[in-house]
Amino acid sequence: MINVMGPRPQGLWTPGEQKVGHGFAGLPIGDVGVQFGLGALEKGDITPAQFVDLNAKIGGADIDLNPIPERSDATQPALRNVYRSGGVNETNNLTGVAIIDLRGPDPGAFHDAYRSFTIRARLERQEGHFPRNHVIWFGQTPLIGDPRYTTEGLKAMDRWLSAVQADDRDLPLAAKVATDRPADVHDQCSSVPGVERISLPGVGPVCELKEVQTRFGTPATVAGESIATDQERCQLKPLRRGDYYPVEFTDSEWAALKQAFPAGVCDWEQPGASQRDTIPWLTYQDPDGQVIYGGERLGPAPDGSGGGWTSPAFSSWRRAGG
Repeated sequence: MINVMGPRPQGLWTPGEQKVGHGFAGLPIGDVGVQFGLGALEKGDITPAQFVDLNAKIGGADIDLNPIPERSDATQPALRNVYRSGGVNETNNLTGVAIIDLRGPDPGAFHDAYRSFTIRARLERQEGHFPRNHVIWFGQTPLIGDPRYTTEGLKAMDRWLSAVQADDRDLPLAAKVATDRPADVHDQCSSVPGVERISLPGVGPVCELKEVQTRFGTPATVAGESIATDQERCQLKPLRRGDYYPVEFTDSEWAALKQAFPAGVCDWEQPGASQRDTIPWLTYQDPDGQVIYGGERLGPAPDGSGGGWTSPAFSSWRRAGG
């Protein structure tokens, strides 16, 4: 990961890094400004005093992910590079890809069901409308949805891609993928608590996430981050007492909360720090075989290299620049 994220700057080196003479791969994550338990506070599941106590004591993690008493912050260049590299997939390169997402309730096995809706949210932001290239089949079987989904999904995908291949209109690939999807290839939702099937005008059947029981989110989603979950380091806003209405804090609780968030709290309405689209394709080695930390965009394809990745379908990787 050090080639992708880049080494940590010397000013942050621990004794272990000083011993080996270089920074370890940087961490693009931190918890500065994150109001842990905010959703639980708003629902009345925890008291204001518990909310304050949690955020005053939560701490952070060092470069080895050992707990530390103070909150930890994402570092550069790792924060910038995690977006550039696709470590956080911003889906700007998926808008022309036909996607059938097979999903079932998450039993706590880390195959988090909410990620189906994460990709949908990111695609919707990229495309500016409900993504017509993304289909969710949500069933009752944990993780896979339904034992029949794999075979049925392959057949459905074959029909979808065959329609795209046969489309000789002078349209971008993304437009063909969106318009050539067979009418019967749409969201499917079994009777699963927390997932509801609705109908959107002009879209058709859609699976909508209603309750938390079907998936495990993240501490940041409880703290107010959207289901897109791609803000590795949030931008901050001032701590304002009125933002918690009707929750009320005592003066001593408010003073402790200000001490816990001296620079402010996450403003999830703003893009994350250094957040940007993913760059296709990056190389991490220069012509002399030396590492390029963070990568740089590949140049023109070599003469006579043939098809495959250098075919017109993958022409975007030839663009020069960062």
